[in-house]
Amino acid sequence: MKKLLVALGIAALSTGAMAQNVGSSVFYNSDNGHYYQMFTNASGLTWDEASSAANGYGGYLATLTNSQENSFIVDNIMTIFNPGSSVLAPALYLGGTDRVSEGTWTWVTGENWDYTNFAGGEPNNAYGADQDFLQIVKAGHIWFNNNWDDGYGDGRIYNGINQNSLGFVVEYNSNPTAPGNNAVPEPSEWAAMGLLGTGLLGLVVSGRKKKLGAAK
Repeated sequence: MKKLLVALGIAALSTGAMAQNVGSSVFYNSDNGHYYQMFTNASGLTWDEASSAANGYGGYLATLTNSQENSFIVDNIMTIFNPGSSVLAPALYLGGTDRVSEGTWTWVTGENWDYTNFAGGEPNNAYGADQDFLQIVKAGHIWFNNNWDDGYGDGRIYNGINQNSLGFVVEYNSNPTAPGNNAVPEPSEWAAMGLLGTGLLGLVVSGRKKKLGAAK
């Protein structure tokens, strides 16, 4: 019993860490049969962290390989993306990178790089250093209009500002909420799980105090 309570306590603490990424509703694209979801993180995250999280959720960073797919993300994801007053980049990571070979962009899925929607003058390796990771930037930020940018995405600080992005877009080949799939809880479910975790942790502490009292 002691081992079970300790395990539940550890699970509760782990759930608290996982709750840093907040997921949106899942959007279905009837054109290609894929599903998409936005995740945001108030602390920001690197492109590698975002890619790892996307894989853990059962998908991958979204690969926008044609104008229809890009428009779908703009119409559904970017309209609900609210960067607020954060000093982090008002952008969401996508599954593109030129890290392996500078200037040669590839998708994480290996799909052909036949379509782009970079903003004017992008990609540009701004500030004299390689910017290797693809992101889609919220309309209204400088000259961007929900189009693409090459970002640092590696946690570096420039002019005192962390260059990480606020979130990422996950693409799923099948419905992630279907039974047997790696479903991702909605924000309300994270809250419930957090309360459950707190309760379980309280049980662990309470049980420990009772044992100590009985031993006196």
